[in-house]
Amino acid sequence: PVLRQIELELVPYLGDHCEVSMALCDALWQEEVFEFKLLAATIIGKIPVDDPEMIIKRIYTWTLEVKDRTLTETLFKKGFEYSINKDANNLISRASNWLNNSQLSKKSFGLQLILATLENQGFENLPQVFRLVAPFVREAPLALRSLIVQILQKLIERSPNETAYFLLQNIALSFDKDTAWFIRRCLRMFPPDIQDKLQEAIRIKESNP
Repeated sequence: PVLRQIELELVPYLGDHCEVSMALCDALWQEEVFEFKLLAATIIGKIPVDDPEMIIKRIYTWTLEVKDRTLTETLFKKGFEYSINKDANNLISRASNWLNNSQLSKKSFGLQLILATLENQGFENLPQVFRLVAPFVREAPLALRSLIVQILQKLIERSPNETAYFLLQNIALSFDKDTAWFIRRCLRMFPPDIQDKLQEAIRIKESNP
């Protein structure tokens, strides 16, 4: 409750003092007290910045320093709040740069950006998300599989038919078993008739590799 009250008191001033607000977030993050970091993760998502890159770079650096799951989740769920509400498509486009990086930590961050954007019900550009995650659905490093499953689950919640079509396309193209593995992990989220189609696609693929 105290943190919430502090946040409510600060928010009206963030728009008029963006640079000072960012400096405040930096200072809060440097503190060792958990609640200070949590407050930084919350209010940074409410600063009306013109360029989301300054938010993105900070949160990426912060995630590398964090080991607490609650704090990490807050960074992604609240840290991009303004950027997503202002222009979610822009944020997704920036995620593609991270996904194309050779470093696993940056690929992971790109997937987290996608997941954070999908949390916003106003975001409707699902085809762009399908395009970005397709290579990972066909062949995914073990360290990224959990994130990809979470993204697929969000996509199923939003549009089960589109997601099923996407998975069927990819299992037809895939020469390994990663797509089948992802389908099995998400299968129960689909309606029964779609489950049957997906299971049949797996059976055909595995009998004719």
